[in-house]
Amino acid sequence: MYNLRMTDTFPLVSEWLKPATLKAAVFESNSLEVFYWPFNTGGLSKTTDKLWVKQWVKTDDIATESEACVRAERLDQELQLTFSDKLYDIVTCHPPCTPHFCNFLFKTGLKPATNVLPAPEAIHYQYGIDNIPCYDLEFAFKVNADFSNVVEGLHMVIDKIYDDAGKGKYPFNLPAEFRICKASQAFLSPGYDTDPNALYCFLEVLSIKGTGGYDAFSAELGDAWMKRFGGRPHWAKMWEHVPDVHARLRAQPGNVERFAKFENVRKKYDPKEIFFGNASLRAVIRGEKLPAGFNGKAVAGF
Repeated sequence: MYNLRMTDTFPLVSEWLKPATLKAAVFESNSLEVFYWPFNTGGLSKTTDKLWVKQWVKTDDIATESEACVRAERLDQELQLTFSDKLYDIVTCHPPCTPHFCNFLFKTGLKPATNVLPAPEAIHYQYGIDNIPCYDLEFAFKVNADFSNVVEGLHMVIDKIYDDAGKGKYPFNLPAEFRICKASQAFLSPGYDTDPNALYCFLEVLSIKGTGGYDAFSAELGDAWMKRFGGRPHWAKMWEHVPDVHARLRAQPGNVERFAKFENVRKKYDPKEIFFGNASLRAVIRGEKLPAGFNGKAVAGF
């Protein structure tokens, strides 16, 4: 077992979200997550908004919190998120409140911090998230050499949030978040790559369940990430509502070949085809036609 130093900082988007800064942060850390909380400085101006940058670095330093303290914090998180779920009813019923509500939560719930914790506690730092049912779309795409496409991807989200707000629409009320991971050799992974040292960005956008307009908001972003970066969806989250996503995934370079490799393995261990009880997977992996009346929005969970 080893310890990790977990650091939370809140730099300005305008100062930190730059390719060189992001690239340096990734290679200076054992792990990195970056969050953008909408309207976090109030009003409808993104010029002063901040990011939440979370970094983990392996350390020989002793833990700064006792096990009892960590357990108490976990209980506090459970209670806070249970309470927050009730508060979010205000936002889904009264969308114009979204900027003020998000600003309030950001200011009261987050602050700069540095803690040393055993690796399992540091990695699983958030408890109680299941107490807030939410919509969630996530796509992965290969990070380019200078990390500029990751910066562009998050700016797409921020720009979309404020463009919609200018039209009186508020389909986004939870964080956008990305993490950088090594490529996977698993055939169906959205981060699959033949180069094991390639880096992939997993970028997601979340809103509380019942938020009006999230389906169109997220579909537009998923569509843009596929066009611009060759993005692939996180299978376990919402993606079937993205325009023509099934056919587009099969059309991406190399996908048909790797899906065929997966099929060769699946046939051996799944002769009854339990895996293919899902029309979306049959369409993507086998190229089968979607059934008549297939409703991508309904399948995605809207």
